[in-house]
Amino acid sequence: MSEDTADLVVIMITGPATELLKTGVAENIHPMEGGKSIADFMKNAMDNGVQMMGCRQSLELNGMDEADLAYSDLPLLTPSQALPSLGSAGKVLTW
Repeated sequence: MSEDTADLVVIMITGPATELLKTGVAENIHPMEGGKSIADFMKNAMDNGVQMMGCRQSLELNGMDEADLAYSDLPLLTPSQALPSLGSAGKVLTW
């Protein structure tokens, strides 16, 4: 693994977690009462260089399409399309 990718963190949002990508969902989930929302944590991660992507197949399985998404610029990839990014990352988180 090259030094360029050793620090790369990728979050792949898949399965039922794709609901978090739907407009209004992550904004309304607060792990701690009165605390930040899941959307705040997602934005913080992206602002700090975390590459976030959604699973296109999971989106479809959850009855959603791109019009439902709060994040219009989020890459939506099939698992095989995501493999190059996932394989080159220093850390991969699936959510």
